[in-house]
Amino acid sequence: MFKKAERHQFDYYTSSNIMDFSKNEQKLIAITREKSKDAYAPYSKFNVSSGILLENDKMLFGTNIENASYPIGTCAERNVLANCISNCPKDIITTVTVYAEKVLAKLKTPITPCGMCRQALLEAENRQSAPIKIIMIGNDNNYLIVEKCAHLLPFAFDGSEL
Repeated sequence: MFKKAERHQFDYYTSSNIMDFSKNEQKLIAITREKSKDAYAPYSKFNVSSGILLENDKMLFGTNIENASYPIGTCAERNVLANCISNCPKDIITTVTVYAEKVLAKLKTPITPCGMCRQALLEAENRQSAPIKIIMIGNDNNYLIVEKCAHLLPFAFDGSEL
């Protein structure tokens, strides 16, 4: 028999008002939405873009890139993280945005990062020893916000066991 039930929970926030965000976050959100048009998604027609806001206010962006051989494609979140870690390795990431749109239909809710991207985001958060806020952007100006990546991946494999 189990000894005691445990609980894993966290707070998350929702908003439908862009004014709830800082000026830099508002700019990051706007550009992230625009960047989805640059995604290369000829097969799924599912355009995803992601932005990073650094502590020094620099912004970086990435999109999903598909390939006819599906496993070769990469997600927007991992693309922008690779860009950041390669080009700004000592800078602290404060915020990540994620936006998706379907070419043929409208998404009803903000899209969340896939499991592989959640793991990559957690690694970036652990690497810098500082939380990264994630703003997931919906098509109808609705937002889902978590204060740190670890909340998206409970019981994560974080490398501490290696």
